[in-house]
Amino acid sequence: MPVFIVFLSFIIELTFADLCLADSTGTEYFPGSLTERTGLSSCWARYSTYSIRSTRTSLCVSQTEWLQWIHQAFPQPLRIPEINAWRTYSPLHFKIAPQNTKQVFIEQRLSLNYAHPVSQESHSTFKLLFLRLIQGIEKIREQGSEFLKPHDPMGILRSLVFHEGVQREPLPMLRHLGFVHLITTTGIHLYSLREWLNWILKKLFQITGVSVAHGLIVRRLIIILSCSTLWLLNGARLGMLRPWSIILIQDLARFLGLKWKRGIPLVFIVSLELIWQLWAYLLHHRPFSWGAFFYSMAVGGGLYFLRAYSSQHLGLAVGSWILLAIWEAWEDHLISFATPLLSLITIPMVCTFTYPCILICYLMHALGFETFSNTILEILSHIFHVLIRLFTWLSLLPGNLWVISHRSLIFGSIFSVLLLWMRGNFRGLKTQIQYHLIALCTLIGLRYGLMSYKLLHNDSKLASKEAREVIQLDVGQGDAAIVFHREKTGLIDSASPFSLKDIDWLKIFASHGIRSIDWIAITHLDSDHSGGVHRIARLIPIHCIGVPHFQLDSDKGSRFLKHADQHHLKITDFSSACIPFPTKVVSSQKVAANSHMGTIFIPLSDGGSYLGTGDLNAEDESEVGKWANELTSLRPGVRRLKVSHHGSKTATTAIFLKDYSPHEAWISVGHRNVYHHPHPSVLQRLKSINIKIRRTDQEGSLSTSHPKTSTL
Repeated sequence: MPVFIVFLSFIIELTFADLCLADSTGTEYFPGSLTERTGLSSCWARYSTYSIRSTRTSLCVSQTEWLQWIHQAFPQPLRIPEINAWRTYSPLHFKIAPQNTKQVFIEQRLSLNYAHPVSQESHSTFKLLFLRLIQGIEKIREQGSEFLKPHDPMGILRSLVFHEGVQREPLPMLRHLGFVHLITTTGIHLYSLREWLNWILKKLFQITGVSVAHGLIVRRLIIILSCSTLWLLNGARLGMLRPWSIILIQDLARFLGLKWKRGIPLVFIVSLELIWQLWAYLLHHRPFSWGAFFYSMAVGGGLYFLRAYSSQHLGLAVGSWILLAIWEAWEDHLISFATPLLSLITIPMVCTFTYPCILICYLMHALGFETFSNTILEILSHIFHVLIRLFTWLSLLPGNLWVISHRSLIFGSIFSVLLLWMRGNFRGLKTQIQYHLIALCTLIGLRYGLMSYKLLHNDSKLASKEAREVIQLDVGQGDAAIVFHREKTGLIDSASPFSLKDIDWLKIFASHGIRSIDWIAITHLDSDHSGGVHRIARLIPIHCIGVPHFQLDSDKGSRFLKHADQHHLKITDFSSACIPFPTKVVSSQKVAANSHMGTIFIPLSDGGSYLGTGDLNAEDESEVGKWANELTSLRPGVRRLKVSHHGSKTATTAIFLKDYSPHEAWISVGHRNVYHHPHPSVLQRLKSINIKIRRTDQEGSLSTSHPKTSTL
């Protein structure tokens, strides 16, 4: 018990330092905590604070400045440059949701420089000693990262040991799908490491004949030293200590002779998180984090289910997933049922194999056995590479990912709570069987909710040639639009392969309840219109793809067909029955890379329409304008034109606008793109005839069902 009190005191001291010593006054910034390692050279080390308006402020140190600072003989507070110190960004960050509204936020980024040695009398001895401690730990983290880097191309080992940023796919996607235990060290890892060390040391001391009293003290010292070292290398994140706080309270209760009931960990960890977030808000104006709150519930849930199964690891994996899955389903509309199974595999593997291997390799390297350490690290890196490919494949298997609406989640949650309340009727059954029955009934409830969700969105009353909604997705400098038609879903173009990551596409599909794509209309084979097809094909079934057949008789077409064969995609002509709406392929009057451009007309159930023109040239617009005008002549609703080529000056002529007479002009364009789209002459032409302009770089995704909701 005294050892745990010492460890608790150490944590309190670091917490006090984090809250009280972090200080930015004048041109100085005094670090009060370990840094967040981003892996980006321009912002190698990052500190985050919040202003009184809950505006996030990122304090960044470049890689060069950071290396100079950690190697100072007498570390000083970081310096704020006097010239161009503050850079304020207004990134148009938007959260993909059914409403597709863009949420604008302000992030202030402050560049920090290392301080040249100055007089140390301006700071207290305690501050300077603490700064020296911070510098020493950061130096070890930097050296360890450099040691692992040659053998860790995907960054997994550095993320696990040093909490260093991981940018390469599919790691971010796996993290969002709940496989965080493979990529990031959490409090569950610390708890599992404690249990494993306790078991192996206990067996070792029994074999060697060490007395129980001495063995207990040595075990606890080794456990605390190992876990605190891993915690410090991971940046001393307080969130990792949630399970340890439970252990400390549990030991204290036993020491005082109090009864420790099963539900106490869950209640205690949630209460502690609420108190901590309130304290952080009052002291640092940090906004409430629902993600951290539900992560605390995951920790409490893991400890609650710890004894529900014969295997503690199984109880920990299932319990830590259930409550977190509810949060992810509410936020992203996705539930991955493979998460508990993968956690059951990865947590023991990381704690019993990965951490010891890295420690042994580091010691061997320090002792001069570089060949041995390099070989072990290469094997470890290869194992993780194979596991990542396997887990990515498992995560995308049919039946693993469920698309859950808010209505379904609420219904299933209420259903499970009622079943828990009625547990008294099943007292004759074992506890495990009771929980399995409740889980099965909850899944049935979720499925029932999905059925009700479908019934409420039934499009059977729509005309066979009318769409319910068109959403122009915010994909940056590219084009992609979703079309909802009866019970089918289609895409007009698919953006570039770099516009959206896998997890972004999954969130889009999940937020709209999309489980398959019935058709994709590719207007032409430029990468910013067709490159996303092969990314989408990995994530969701595609029934058919329509492409102008002349486009396929080119080098681009050959490459497109080759990738399509790899995914077993059905490629048809743009004018075939694959696309259920009027289409027109225009043969250019001049020789060009895209001499055959596909256009598509979408009539809407509200009487309006949407005209997709791809990258249509000015010379070919007249033919399309007359064709589209005939189709819209009897439609009284709003005419929406998707402006050709992102608003380039090579299209959207006055004659075309007169022929089609659109009410709204939609421009899919990247924020501050290098092409300077849309061109000022195009914007002026649209404004001169009172056409309403809507842009994805200003509003986010545009929808025919939702009016303009926010502007920059």
